[in-house]
Amino acid sequence: MSPRTLFGCLHPAAFFAGIFAVFCFQPAAAIEWSKLAPERVSAHEIRIGVAAHDVGAFGAQEEDGEDFSGELRFALPRWGWVDFLQHPRAKLGANVNNSANTSAAYAGLSWHWPLGRHVFVGFDFGLAAHDGETSTIRTDRKELGTRILFREALELGVLIQDKYTLSLRLDHISNGHIIPGGSGSNEGLDTFGIMYGMRF
Repeated sequence: MSPRTLFGCLHPAAFFAGIFAVFCFQPAAAIEWSKLAPERVSAHEIRIGVAAHDVGAFGAQEEDGEDFSGELRFALPRWGWVDFLQHPRAKLGANVNNSANTSAAYAGLSWHWPLGRHVFVGFDFGLAAHDGETSTIRTDRKELGTRILFREALELGVLIQDKYTLSLRLDHISNGHIIPGGSGSNEGLDTFGIMYGMRF
């Protein structure tokens, strides 16, 4: 079964609803926003994953195939602006499409908030560079407007034995009509899949 078929039964809107439900049903004492455990949350991590490509969470679905993902996340010193930004980790990663459609490399910051001991939510923000189309008349390719895009991601996961992570991730790249230059288009591209990580 392909990731597109596997994740097709779980619409991204349902994913957002699930994360909202997790927040609603967690006891208040379990949401330790200001007491992130550094040994579990801020560790270095290597991650791999697979995702359905262009799932159409925030726009029309035009491209196909699956994306294979890889990431490195790095703990940052807990001082100065890192403390001010609530202790993010730096990250480098890539989504590589297996059908000669848009692939992207990205970098940015990643936050995790534990909900109890084993469940967490995460948010990423940064920039991505892609090899897709910035301007096209083809109906089977995304018109992304600029070569450099913003990237955001939302995930819901579990921590296994304080070392391994398994999570569902929805990520989105687009220029937001903010990044100058390019064709002026901003169709955006979404992937939805599963990530497996090992912390060290």
